[in-house]
Parts: sequence; C-alpha cells; structure tokens
Amino acid sequence: MTRLLATLMVLGASLARGQSLNQPMVSVLEPYTRCTFSDQLRAVSVDHLDDTPMIRSVNTASGSKPVSVADGYRVMLAYPNTDFFVNLKIERSIAGRFTEDKQHIIAQMHEMAGQSSGRIAKVERMAIKGINVFGLNNRGIEGGGVVSFYTLFDDPRAIVVTAYILNGDPQHRAFQSIAQYRELRDRFLNTYASCMSTIPT
Repeated sequence: MTRLLATLMVLGASLARGQSLNQPMVSVLEPYTRCTFSDQLRAVSVDHLDDTPMIRSVNTASGSKPVSVADGYRVMLAYPNTDFFVNLKIERSIAGRFTEDKQHIIAQMHEMAGQSSGRIAKVERMAIKGINVFGLNNRGIEGGGVVSFYTLFDDPRAIVVTAYILNGDPQHRAFQSIAQYRELRDRFLNTYASCMSTIPT
C-alpha cells in the first residue's frame, strides 16, 4: 500500500505539471534545429545525441582539454539535389561549464590554425546579432572534406553551435568557385546567427 501511494503521488505530480509519462521532455535545443533559410538550404536530417551528458576532448597548444555536453543535436543541411553543405552540431554546456568550454574551443581553433602549414591564415572573429562567431577557413576549395569550421556561441544560453561547412564532388556541390562558396557560406552564417539571436531564453 505504501508503495502504491508513492507511485500515485509521483503520477499526480507529473500530471500537475502537464507532462505525459510517455512523452519525452522537449529539449531547449530544438528551436536551433528549426532555423530556416531563404535560398533553399534545408535540414535533410536531424539527430538527437543519445549519449549525453558527456565530456568530449579538444586539442590545444597546452594539451587535451575537456568540453562538456549536457545535450546535443546533429543537423545536416543541403541544397536540393546536391551534396551536404553544412554539418551542424548544436550543444548545450553542462551547468557552470560554459565559460571554460568556450575558452577550450577557441584555444582548439587557434591550435588548428597554427598547425595548418599556412592553409588557414588565422582565426577569424565577428559578432552577428549578438552571437559571437569564430571561424577557420581554408584558402581554396581544392580537395574534399571541410572548407570552413565555424563556432557560434550563444553566451546567455550556454549553447555552442559548430558548423563544418563542406566541400564535395564538383559535380554535386552547390558551388563551383571560391567566390560562389563564400557567398553561400556568408549567407548561411548570417541567417543562422540571426535565427539564434531570436530564440527566446
């Protein structure tokens, strides 16, 4: 009887909060997966990270450093009938860890630039609608893999968004020149950062 009463009390508390026992809690990161673009760039897959909270490691000039992840999503973006253009990772820091996480990620980016043998000039920094943006860019679009690596910090919400902007097969990518690439890259960054800035706290 005591166990039954305890179960009923938990059930009552859940119902009082308006939550279904079978309905998972909505992540505060979901709005970051639903940003829209005016140029046909679309999310073609959205995956929630199941192994959170966790600690991941980044390499810096002073060694490996931890970055906390309380919750996260992976979003793949593409233009119609083309290869993926952006691999987007959206993460929320564990409470009290954001400042340190941000420092470690920026240090990682400086280390990557320093170890690039001149392929990357420097870490670029800008602010878009109050969102702090740090970026690394290869000088050209030869070869495959990642052309640009950007980190967008939503400081008030302790959220880190990493955007790997991708190259691809020349026959199946959305750009054919470095100028076209930069236009698409800048449009994506401005649109996504603006969207981030409008998400309620």
